[in-house]
Amino acid sequence: MPDKIRSILHSDWAALDPDGEAQMDKAFTVLRRQEFQEFAHARDVFKEHLTGVFGILSAWGVKKEITRAGLFHTG
Repeated sequence: MPDKIRSILHSDWAALDPDGEAQMDKAFTVLRRQEFQEFAHARDVFKEHLTGVFGILSAWGVKKEITRAGLFHTG
């Protein structure tokens, strides 16, 4: 299994960002806010949708600026 896919399956988001854990800590500080945790989006909460988009873009090998924009694309 490709490493990026394994990272997505295990929610290891820091492994997908070139700047690693420090960058993802900043992002998740925002995503932990109440509105991202409680706002429904399809069958999940909004945070799950946003991290899923980030994971897909990362797996596709898109530049980090685009993956980060995907993480907050409608936030």
